[in-house]
Amino acid sequence: MKLTALLLNDTSLAGNHGSTLATQQIMDLAAEAGIEVVRRYSGDIDLRKVDRQGIDLVLVNGEGSLHSTSKAALGIASVPRWASEHGLAAFLINSIYQDNSAAVLEGVSGYDGIYLRDPFSAEELTRDGGVASGVVDIAMSWSPAPTKLPGSRIVVTDASGKADNKALYKFSTLSAERYFLPLRAQVPTGRSVAEARASRRLKFTLRRGFARLQKPSLDQARYGHAIADFNAFTQFLRDEAGLVVTGRYHGVCLAAALRIPFLALVSESHKTKSLLQSLGLSGRGLSREVLLEADAKTLSSFGTFSDGEMKSIEEFVNKQRVEAHKMFEAIAARVTEKGV
Repeated sequence: MKLTALLLNDTSLAGNHGSTLATQQIMDLAAEAGIEVVRRYSGDIDLRKVDRQGIDLVLVNGEGSLHSTSKAALGIASVPRWASEHGLAAFLINSIYQDNSAAVLEGVSGYDGIYLRDPFSAEELTRDGGVASGVVDIAMSWSPAPTKLPGSRIVVTDASGKADNKALYKFSTLSAERYFLPLRAQVPTGRSVAEARASRRLKFTLRRGFARLQKPSLDQARYGHAIADFNAFTQFLRDEAGLVVTGRYHGVCLAAALRIPFLALVSESHKTKSLLQSLGLSGRGLSREVLLEADAKTLSSFGTFSDGEMKSIEEFVNKQRVEAHKMFEAIAARVTEKGV
């Protein structure tokens, strides 16, 4: 029996290649367990406007949103009560959990299952008195064909923080072989996207076109260098990148999955630090200061993966795929048991 699901907090609707990857993996892996995601909404949707017709369950993609009792975290914590009022099972998946209040914990504890993205988050939830159903990194369950002939460029991605963005862009301008590549993407279309996105798609197209006429700068590069399509974006990485320097969690996910050597900025959030540790690649995490001081010799030392690093990446990706399948099968079984 096929189950139908809503996906809330679909961050790909904001236009980001990393979130596009996570959302696609959620939809594909859920489908393999007999769960069809038929409608998707962004995190700021008014729950009163959500179309529940014909829906069996709710999936909430936590990603990096559930931290510091933010507005997004409070929104995620409000879903279980809303779902219960309408007779729907709700599951939090692929989520960070960090520095949250008792109110957020109380709300989150109402989910029928809590699947966090990393061990640090699971440990913190446990310390706060919550219970994690499992730890699954959805983005890292992606297993594309490895890149066999990496490019010659140092491809530098953007970051979510202003200071990191400035540092990464400055780093990208220090030599001719470096290229700044934002993870900004065109927003998705399709029958599962319930929210109107035509204006946002037009805005992206116009801003990218205008930026390509401007003089080089961080603001110009963040749109002017953007690649709209996910497949074209990953192909660019395969063709051009010999080393990826990234300020984003999903930049690590993409580079590791494609088997392109990388360096990552680490910040106060534990999400990137935890991923690097899980991958067995903690030595590839650097501060802004260390990165900006890195010379060509230092960078070249990170330009290949050791046999041990490759093995560690493969083992981690395989584990995430297995755990993701288990998660969606458990969700399907739980909903079926409750009587859809």
